[in-house]
Amino acid sequence: GRTKLSRWESDDDVDDIAAARSLRTSIFWFDAGAPSEGSSSLRDSLRCILQSQRFDLVMGAVVVANSGTIGFEQMLRLNGGDRSAVDILEHCFLVIYVVELLMNFIVRRWKAFHSPWIRFDIVLV
Repeated sequence: GRTKLSRWESDDDVDDIAAARSLRTSIFWFDAGAPSEGSSSLRDSLRCILQSQRFDLVMGAVVVANSGTIGFEQMLRLNGGDRSAVDILEHCFLVIYVVELLMNFIVRRWKAFHSPWIRFDIVLV
């Protein structure tokens, strides 16, 4: 058997992932490889992005930055500082998290609910 490569992958996705790897395309700065013969859909492109190590690194950086922002916001709150810039950042983080969830639902459709990580993300967002 094949081992899971990312947190959103479930056992049901193994065949889909193997097929998607042959349809990889270069998207933005995520170099997911060259496209294969045939057409590549939005769903296949998003799957390649979600599977990329670079995407995982970017999302990890977003989570760390969001955590730092929460801590900074609490410091401002205790000291009576202006939190308007932090509020804007929090809305930006929310948009990023919602876009990530939408990408997962476009790729996995209803199977997304089978992933404990996706359910956890839904609760957090």
